[in-house]
Amino acid sequence: MRKKEDWMKRGAKVLALGEPGTITKMQENSLDGVDYVYYIHVKLDNGNYASPYHPSDIEKA
Repeated sequence: MRKKEDWMKRGAKVLALGEPGTITKMQENSLDGVDYVYYIHVKLDNGNYASPYHPSDIEKA
């Protein structure tokens, strides 16, 4: 679980475990007015489908 950051949006270019990709969807929840992300689904640039990643494995490209 990680606090949602401004760059965490659908269509954003990210690095998932060092591999470039695009966010397709996120599983998130709001607790006490703060948005948290549980899983981020990323379609890697060299992949055919999106896979879920833990938010700590994702960084802004």
